[in-house]
Amino acid sequence: MANMKFSERKRKEVKGIIVKVAGDYKTYYNNIDELLQIYSEDEVVKIFNPTEEQKEKIITLALQDSNFDDKTEIKISDRNFLLELLELSSLECDLDVNIEKDAKQIDKILSDPDALLIKVQSEITKIVMEVLYQFIENVNTVNETPSSIQDLQKVLIGNKKSEKKDITPVAKKKAKKTVKKDKVEVVKEEVKNG
Repeated sequence: MANMKFSERKRKEVKGIIVKVAGDYKTYYNNIDELLQIYSEDEVVKIFNPTEEQKEKIITLALQDSNFDDKTEIKISDRNFLLELLELSSLECDLDVNIEKDAKQIDKILSDPDALLIKVQSEITKIVMEVLYQFIENVNTVNETPSSIQDLQKVLIGNKKSEKKDITPVAKKKAKKTVKKDKVEVVKEEVKNG
């Protein structure tokens, strides 16, 4: 990792490209500029790194149909993948879900997609998982932060309530219960050993 420079840390617009090679679709993440010179635009599907706005959209979509009871389940329907997250690729959606004829065609395509759509969906799923992993890591970091620092963060950043579902309070409650239980057990052990 020698010579890592801050000036080179800007988000790359294109994460990878999908190209048909020997009958199979392959995704390439390196040497993209060189590959784009070899293949024409019609032979390539670009996969884009999400912008901050797209990351927020991914989180919103994931939280819409999620269940945060005992077992966390995050689901994104195929229709949402196609219609909402297809912008993460250069594959153009030329169908309108609001037109009944197009909606039926979308359903047919989703029930029996071709190899390219499966590959694009796979790459978008990877992006979704990366974004959600980072989101969960951020929530866990906040939950592990002492409450006095969390209060300071609220004052400095502002306590803005978003329209999205907020899972932080649920996670906080579970974390606090665990911490209290652990403290009680530690105190009991100290009393026994003392």
